[in-house]
Amino acid sequence: MGRITIDDIVDLIKEEAEKDYQLAAGLSNDVEADDTIFQLTRARLPWLFLGLLGGLGSVFILKDFEAVMENPELRNLFFYTPLIAAMAGNVGVQSSAIIVQGLANDVVKGSLLSLLIKEVSLSLINGFALAVILIIFGLIINQDIKSAFLSLVP
Repeated sequence: MGRITIDDIVDLIKEEAEKDYQLAAGLSNDVEADDTIFQLTRARLPWLFLGLLGGLGSVFILKDFEAVMENPELRNLFFYTPLIAAMAGNVGVQSSAIIVQGLANDVVKGSLLSLLIKEVSLSLINGFALAVILIIFGLIINQDIKSAFLSLVP
């Protein structure tokens, strides 16, 4: 027989926290900094591929706005495209980290539909708040706000 010491418990907690962190960061396997390039690639590539698919989706969405890009008054709005992509990436990382942490701690319970509605509601609130901040920023730098609202109309 053996005995369990506090050091054993602390080590186990650290290992589990590291696994959760790696999942939240988009790593599918248990990896260390001194792993081979092949091991690191195998752990990261599936998540990067999913990100690539999401990026390709945005390409097709932006293609629908080709007429806006041809309009000289609205063309400047496309300088904000990298900002939108970066914000979307941050939101995805935040959401996945919270869900992974909830799964690891066994606190994600209830219907998936209610969780989805909660996340969509949160995204609408955050999107509205950030849009207001961006509009204020546009006013400060004397950007034509009328063109931003005109771009919303097809």
